[in-house]
This record gives sequence, C-alpha cells and structure tokens, in this order.
Amino acid sequence: DLNSDILEVARAINNRAIIYTNKGKDKLAIEEYSKSIIIEPSEPLYYSNRGSRWQHLGNYTKALNDFTKSIELETDNPKWYIYRADCYIAMENFNRALKDYSIAIKKDKNDPYYWSLRADFYENKLNDKKNALTDLNKAVDLDSENYLIERAKFYYHQKEFKNAERDYNLLVDLNKSFESYNERGLFYGLIGKYEKAHKDLEKSITIDTSSTAVYYYRHKIYEKQDLIVKQTADLLKTIIMDPKDPEGYYYLAIIYEKQERYYKVISN
Repeated sequence: DLNSDILEVARAINNRAIIYTNKGKDKLAIEEYSKSIIIEPSEPLYYSNRGSRWQHLGNYTKALNDFTKSIELETDNPKWYIYRADCYIAMENFNRALKDYSIAIKKDKNDPYYWSLRADFYENKLNDKKNALTDLNKAVDLDSENYLIERAKFYYHQKEFKNAERDYNLLVDLNKSFESYNERGLFYGLIGKYEKAHKDLEKSITIDTSSTAVYYYRHKIYEKQDLIVKQTADLLKTIIMDPKDPEGYYYLAIIYEKQERYYKVISN
C-alpha cells in the first residue's frame, strides 16, 4: 500500500545517508537522515543515526536532542542510552554518562556488553577500579569466553599479573583458538616471560598459518630480547605473506636505521 511504499522510501534515504557516513560526508549524511525523519518521524533509528553525525561534528546539543528523541520513542531499548552516554562522555559530563550506562544495564541485565562498557567507563574516566572490577566480574559471569580477556587486561593494567595470568589460562582452557594463544603470548612477552610467550605464539602459528599478525607480535618480543636477526626474519615473513601491507616495511626500516643501513631505510 501507499504507506508501506513511503516507509520504504525513508529506509532507502537512510541507507543513502549511511553511505555518506561511511565516506566521512557528515553534513550530507545529516541532510539525508533529516529527510528520513520527515517521512517517518516515529523511527528512533533515524534520530540516533543523525545524532551520531552531530556528535562527530562536535555539535553535542543537537546530538543529545536526537539521542533523547530516540529514547522517547523507544524507552526500553538500552542502546539508545549507551549512545547518549557516549555523547555525555565527549562533553565530559560523567555523572550523566554514568546514569545512562546504569539505565541501559537495568533495561537488559543479561547483556555482558553493557556491563563491560560501564566497567571501562569506571576504570578510564572515573578511576574507580573497584566498581570497574565488579562490572567486569558480572560480564565474565554472563559470557566468560568473550570477556575474560577484558578482565585479564584490567588486571595487567593494575599490575596484578598473577590474576591476569589466571584469566589468560582460563581463556585458553575455554577456547584453544588462535586468538587465545596469541593474547596470552603477548601478555607473557609484556611481563618478560619470553619462553612462555614464544611457546604460545608458535601455537598460534600452527593454528592459523595465514595470519601475519602473530609475526608482528613476535617481532616485538624479539626486539625486547635484542634478537635482531630473528626480529628481521619475522618481518620479512610478513612481507612475503602480504607484500602490499606497509607495516612490515615500516618496522624493517626502523631496524635498518638502528644499523645505519640508510639505503635500506629509504627503500623500505
């Protein structure tokens, strides 16, 4: 019918706005989102999308108005509160941000993502380590496989290395994946347990032989050990695997500069 056709037009315009957003053309995106809102003013997604572009442009007042409108239209959807909290953080209005994070959690207490977001906010914005850990524990209780890594990193930042190692071990026990061994290997490298680090990174390589990431990580550990030959070999490996990735050439150039091999610095 006519009404459904009109709504389809609004969605098509919104999709065009998303294309502008992805291209970094915020003003054009805002114009298109506004057209969708005129056609379908009861759709909270359009206000939220436009609010994100206002926020990106630094117009926090208009961003807040749009996020608040999304909340008014769909009060039980926690993600609208999360978006508004992010805007409050950009404005350094931490009290309002905390309130919105807490409302989002009340709306959906079983989503570990919201607990994790508030934990990050407590840790990095309020310097409240106690509440950050409480929220991380809740996230881990709800989804240990995906949130143990966040708690392990939290412990590492607090220099509680035994607790961090415990969580990394639990992570590997739960999922013997490339990512699990890779993350634990990086942790061991950071705290100077190089033998364990190399063992885990070797395990990562056997699981996924096509990934260049592990060679980048391992070259940094070799750098800490001052093993330049092995460091160089890993970087050359990444270039062979992906000759179009500039990162390998960049790190090689740094090594060659230390060796005063300036011709190779320039070529890389």
